Amino acid sequence: MLSLTWIDFFKLIPEEFIFIWGICTISDIVISKRRHAIYSILIAVEIYIVRLLPIHFGVHIIANDIFTICLLIIAEISIDTSIRNTLLMTLFLVISEFFNMLLLKKFNVNIEAQFKIPGVESLLMVPSLIIFILLIYLTKFLLRKKAGKINVSD
Repeated sequence: MLSLTWIDFFKLIPEEFIFIWGICTISDIVISKRRHAIYSILIAVEIYIVRLLPIHFGVHIIANDIFTICLLIIAEISIDTSIRNTLLMTLFLVISEFFNMLLLKKFNVNIEAQFKIPGVESLLMVPSLIIFILLIYLTKFLLRKKAGKINVSD
């Protein structure tokens, strides 16, 4: 079981907003802002509740991905697109958090000590959201380039 605060819950909402936005951006799917906000809040609540359960670390990621896939299927996104893009966004989130940890180590931030202070963890993880957004844009650019929609020689 992870130790969580309400600050962690409020950090999840923008993270899941970006997560759903990334799935829609890469899939060229448009959903209304209202549905986007509702899905983001639902996933954030689910993630918070699952993290409170006494399960091994890593199992909660599988449960979160299954919930996200089911929610996307309810949103009338095809099952293969839902699975592929949920796993891709999860991978991007892990990569962005890894690079954020590398940056914190490079700047000699004592991660163990700082993460014990409520709220500081959320502030230190903000760069991972920026990296997450950049990975989504990079993927979208590469997909458009592969499809021939971008001429980079100009």
